[in-house]
Amino acid sequence: ATTNAATADAKAVTADGKAVTADGKAVAAQTTANTGVTNAATADAKAVTADAKAVTADAKAVAAQATADRANTSLLNVMANGANMVYDGGFENAYLWNPYPSALGLAEWSTEQAHSGLRSMKFVMAGTAYKSQSLMGQPDRTVRASWPTDGTRKFYIEAWVYPAASNSHAAGFISINTPVAKSDGGTDYHIKQVNTSTLTKGVWQKVSTTVAVASNAVSIYAYLRNDSSITVGDTFFWDDARVVDITDAYDAKVAADAAQATANTAVTNAATA
Repeated sequence: ATTNAATADAKAVTADGKAVTADGKAVAAQTTANTGVTNAATADAKAVTADAKAVTADAKAVAAQATADRANTSLLNVMANGANMVYDGGFENAYLWNPYPSALGLAEWSTEQAHSGLRSMKFVMAGTAYKSQSLMGQPDRTVRASWPTDGTRKFYIEAWVYPAASNSHAAGFISINTPVAKSDGGTDYHIKQVNTSTLTKGVWQKVSTTVAVASNAVSIYAYLRNDSSITVGDTFFWDDARVVDITDAYDAKVAADAAQATANTAVTNAATA
């Protein structure tokens, strides 16, 4: 009986040890579970914060896009309706153009085609020399040398061209030329050149360019040109020439586009956070 009691006591001690171990494991499991709850709560909080940042980034991107759209609309409006620096870019003034002042180029004042009004400038290519039309004519029939500028200015230049339906368009280029004189005595030649083979015959089409002058620019002038390499007999009409200072609207658009790019990057970063 004594032996059996001792064995029973030993088994009881062993059982108590196992119970203690089980309790310890239960406590550890509970601690782990509690840590998991805390981590989950922290993760939820971070997710909420990330969502809030994403919403803010989206809102800023939408606002930046709206600002960029307004800046673009403003720039287009200035290009279309801003003050034209060219006197009589539509070539309608009879006193200026009749008789045609040779100092202004090698064109013909014509009523055969017109983009607007009644007249345009006609170039019939002879193959021996280029044809040009200065845009610097003045009301008193003199030729202005240039317009003053500084290194911050941006200009929009456009003109409309009508290639005759009978043209071959086998060779050569037409162009808008805007040389910019600089304070160091040099000249930057900004040329918007169009291959005649890309033009549609018998249709008025716009040729345009934007010029951002060098930081040491002092003056700018403009003229239209048909190269001597154009096929002999091909005929072109030019009309409605415009030179517009677009600096303020142009700079505003550049700034708005940069802000939009920054906002879009923030959206991307927020989405991947």
